[in-house]
Amino acid sequence: MGLDERLITYLRGIHGELEHLRERLRLRYGWTHIELSLDIEPLTPTLIVTGEIAVPSLRAAVVATLTPLLLDDMQLELDLRPMPVREWYAVPDAGLELWAQHPSCPKRSLATELEADDGPVGHLAHDGPGMLLRARDGTIGWATGLLGPAQPPRPLVAPSPDPAGARICEAARSYLGIPYRLGGASTRQIDCSALVQRAYDRALHLLLPRHSHDQLAACGGGQLCGSAIGTPGDLLFIHSRTMQRLHVGIVGPTDTIIHASRSRGMVIEAPQVEFQLDAEWLRRGSTAALLDWGRAQAQREHVELPLRGIRQTNLP
Repeated sequence: MGLDERLITYLRGIHGELEHLRERLRLRYGWTHIELSLDIEPLTPTLIVTGEIAVPSLRAAVVATLTPLLLDDMQLELDLRPMPVREWYAVPDAGLELWAQHPSCPKRSLATELEADDGPVGHLAHDGPGMLLRARDGTIGWATGLLGPAQPPRPLVAPSPDPAGARICEAARSYLGIPYRLGGASTRQIDCSALVQRAYDRALHLLLPRHSHDQLAACGGGQLCGSAIGTPGDLLFIHSRTMQRLHVGIVGPTDTIIHASRSRGMVIEAPQVEFQLDAEWLRRGSTAALLDWGRAQAQREHVELPLRGIRQTNLP
């Protein structure tokens, strides 16, 4: 078998592994989009992968699939583009729920809730009764039903220059007692990262990413610390020993943390020492770092999610 024939056989094997990845994603989310072209630069050697993926986070899945298949000394070069927005539409007055899975899936998890003022949303794809949408905060999810009228995108604005920790705390406190629900982001139900997002948006007109891992990445990974001490308005991230997941709260003005507590089932303001009891580690994200990140986002059509080193959130 000649060199070219060996490379052709090798590329066929890679295509097969990528198809297995597509099938796994379809089983989990009901739909996916990974359209890639493969080529090999033999002199380097380099495996060159170009094409379009449903969402940016799929890049990590492609890398994880291809890396074990690389030949000795072979490099991997990626040029992966997320699906573009076809059109922007207003969020209905009644709001909108975005779901992580396609409507055909029997079990679905809530990705986020959008209120009318959160719009517009970008339409990425249509499949059966479902529309794959991108929110202005970068969240991707499926929705059904009617959207509002088509309208131009609404560029992100630069946040208010004053950190105003008191205003952030006041905005977060307005949600005290609201029931906890993973994926919730409204006055009916809310989770920890949505509480942070709503408080910063209300206080500083700073639209943060929707998920806590992205929020941690937006503030540069935060500063590893040994206690829950910070300036009011700062974010405190903990990795829970019992739940093995990331949790975030807002540093209050009186040695407290304002957060949406899963164990307590609602938004509470708790002593800092209580908040960190179950912490495997703590990281503090400063308001100043988030303001710097927000200024870099100004004038974009939607939040460009930062690269994350701790964990990749699963998306369609």
